[in-house]
Amino acid sequence: SFDPAVKARLIKTFFEVYPVLVGEYNKASIKEVTFFVDTTYKAVAEAGGGRVRFSPGWFKSHPGDIDVVTHEVMHLVQSYPH
Repeated sequence: SFDPAVKARLIKTFFEVYPVLVGEYNKASIKEVTFFVDTTYKAVAEAGGGRVRFSPGWFKSHPGDIDVVTHEVMHLVQSYPH
């Protein structure tokens, strides 16, 4: 039941933003990123290990908050150590 228009905007934003962030800040960033919508996740989003997890509830009530993509993928670019 995830809004296909929101899904398309999340993906579009990723492909616009991630290459720029990688080029500017960390060319060694992970090359493969997976987005997934977790119906059990109650926060907004999180990123790590090449994955970005989104809360469908957040996007249902905040469908315009596409900036969350930029925020989360920047965590991947920063490559925090474990």
